[in-house]
Amino acid sequence: MVSISFQLSDELVEQAETSGLLTNEGITELLRAELERKAVRAETEQMMQQLQAAAHAEFGDMTEAEFLAMVNEEVKSVRAEVYAEKQAQQKPKSNS
Repeated sequence: MVSISFQLSDELVEQAETSGLLTNEGITELLRAELERKAVRAETEQMMQQLQAAAHAEFGDMTEAEFLAMVNEEVKSVRAEVYAEKQAQQKPKSNS
């Protein structure tokens, strides 16, 4: 076990004490949460790099404007499909 001391402003100490953070359990929880956050961030950054590489392989060099235009067109297409499906479901069936 390790003992650590910090120099903190009185205001921060007061807020942390009020929130129950200046306890062994509180500091432990904060450190674990921060370690988890950093691990998730690193994983997310790795996935983004893989996604960027895949997009580059699929679409080549695109400007941000070109990419956004392509995404907007795809969104419009999907919305049109969803709208058409809803319209088809709402048509009353005729009793012939």
